[in-house]
Amino acid sequence: MATELLFPKGLFMKNSPGCLVSDSIRGRSVTLVAFLVLLRLHLFPVPVLAVPGYTDISGGHSSFSFSLDERGEPRYTQHLIWEAVDHVLRYRVEIANGRGDILLDEYVEIPSLEVQLSPGRYRYRITLYNLLGRPDLQTSWRPLEVLRARQPQITEVQPARLFLEQGQSQILLRGEDLEEDLLVTLENDQGRAIALDQEAREYFEGDSSSAVREEIRLLLPLDRISPGEYRLVVKNPGGLVQSVPFPVGYQKPFDFALSLGWSPVIPLFDSWFTDLWSDGAYPLGLTVQGDLYVHKSRRNFFGIGFHCSLASLGGGQGDADLQAMLFVSGLHGSWMYRLNPRMALVGRLGPGLAYTTMNFDYSKAGEGPSMETLDPALFGGTFLSFRLSRTVRLQAGVQIQAVFYDQQTAGFISPGIHGGVHF
Repeated sequence: MATELLFPKGLFMKNSPGCLVSDSIRGRSVTLVAFLVLLRLHLFPVPVLAVPGYTDISGGHSSFSFSLDERGEPRYTQHLIWEAVDHVLRYRVEIANGRGDILLDEYVEIPSLEVQLSPGRYRYRITLYNLLGRPDLQTSWRPLEVLRARQPQITEVQPARLFLEQGQSQILLRGEDLEEDLLVTLENDQGRAIALDQEAREYFEGDSSSAVREEIRLLLPLDRISPGEYRLVVKNPGGLVQSVPFPVGYQKPFDFALSLGWSPVIPLFDSWFTDLWSDGAYPLGLTVQGDLYVHKSRRNFFGIGFHCSLASLGGGQGDADLQAMLFVSGLHGSWMYRLNPRMALVGRLGPGLAYTTMNFDYSKAGEGPSMETLDPALFGGTFLSFRLSRTVRLQAGVQIQAVFYDQQTAGFISPGIHGGVHF
């Protein structure tokens, strides 16, 4: 419970014993300047001691601690701290119980005092003594409540570890004495802490103790969680903490993706290629792609893959018709960027070989010669991948290929829709 005591400034008293005296050319006057005192008391004794030893839990202007006595019983100490006031020789602190019995009456020269109070309701007042050792100001009796801080107990976390590729955005926390305004965080060894929001909470009566069993469903901000060793930390408002290990990673060291899709061909360059095949778009196209991701971080996957594409193009010039089949195959580097648990950007770039067959047919002279070539090629593409289920993916995007013939370079673009699996 936080309490503030405010003394009004500018209060003047004449001929009062023990006050500050000043001279002026107009005469002598005695002036008492009231002080502003801020007293913040947050007192939380602890019902149980989880680990033997001494623990100090501080928070700003208030704190408490506990230790074990000779019999192993915990002893609780509250640290009362208030703001220091100038020109004060000492403070008198009085604490009374609800019936008005004085439990504590002590003088201190510093603005703090250690006490040992049980949970309950009390009253307190503070008297300020000036530099002459005389009481100047005394607060009225103010209420003070000592609250019980409960030790949180984590009994179960589901799942016990997080696999990022599963896209699970919630975890279930079960335990006892989990207070309403508790703070739950994920913390790693580097000191990074991620606060987790509560989505739902359920209470269950304990079987053989006064503790209340609870279930809390927590939301995971997957876009902020990287693979690593974490601890799930639960902190009650009184400051008591319990934590359990919570590893975060990927279920498999490698991922493999395979897709098959329709990819029509649109000639782009050069003039030789676009003049021979001038219909604009050729719908007969097929692409097979595979990716092996060997390095995985929170959002980025990197690996290698293969690609194979087959397209049929019909064209020609004048009285000559030209039918071509273009088969491009090669290896590429693979990259996947996870936008969220269901969507990702996929990029591919790499070299290959193009096998081209051309059949000429002349309207006047009949069937002409056939040609076959094997030439270097370059492949690149970008796709948006959408996860339909745990293993099934749907991709839509565009790929660009260039084939380097002896005298010309043929370039074309292939938009497409692919379906596949991801293991």
